[in-house]
Amino acid sequence: MKNKVKYLDPLSPEKWPEKLKNNKFQLFLDYDGTLAPFNENPDKAYPIDETNQVIRDYLKTNIPVAIVTGRNALDIRNKFIKPIVPVIGLHGREFLPAEQDEPIKIGPEVKTIPDKLLKKIIEINENYPVKLEQKNNSYAIHIKNNSNLQEIIYHTLNKILINQNFNDNWEFISGRKVIELRPADWNKGNAVKKYRDSDIMAIYIGDDRTDEDVFEILSEPCINIYVKNEDKKLDTKANFYLDSPADVINFLKILMDTHL
Repeated sequence: MKNKVKYLDPLSPEKWPEKLKNNKFQLFLDYDGTLAPFNENPDKAYPIDETNQVIRDYLKTNIPVAIVTGRNALDIRNKFIKPIVPVIGLHGREFLPAEQDEPIKIGPEVKTIPDKLLKKIIEINENYPVKLEQKNNSYAIHIKNNSNLQEIIYHTLNKILINQNFNDNWEFISGRKVIELRPADWNKGNAVKKYRDSDIMAIYIGDDRTDEDVFEILSEPCINIYVKNEDKKLDTKANFYLDSPADVINFLKILMDTHL
């Protein structure tokens, strides 16, 4: 995954690539770690100051914007003030248009989680200091600052997945302080490809392993931006990186100003 990723100074548009300043674009934004700082309790992960205003300002323009998240789409919508932003949720398995109150299911039909796998997930939740989050027909295991524990849990679950031949339908993704179970045949990249306007440039900003699926499918002239946060390795397929959600908001504000 190693790539020559460059820092994108959010306050110096004169240093940006020309296509960022001159091309029409549509904007896809991850939520956790991109618009909202990490919180050990996902329910308390709110957008940083100015995020709501910046999103509202974009929605008033003719620049298309959508949020792409592993969470339920309605959960994300409830964290934003009107006007309403479209949301692609559950790693691309649902789409909540701005004009609707209920999400649309997209992608292949999700199979039932095997009992043996579900039993192990519940057992881990009961025996380790983790927080289990149910996402419709999938799960996320949130782990506090303990990379060793995360690695142990990930390998334990992945071993069951492979040994029981469940990996045709399911996969575990180990991200930032979280291990997620998701369908193996659909991801954020599939959903962004489905909903993007191929006639204009797409800009995608995300910070985690699940966002790499989007970076992989969005080729030139699209721009992929990785949010570094605590990552020291910069192991990403993105073209550019920003340091934090605060960087993201500063970048979005100036980006919009250059196109008005």
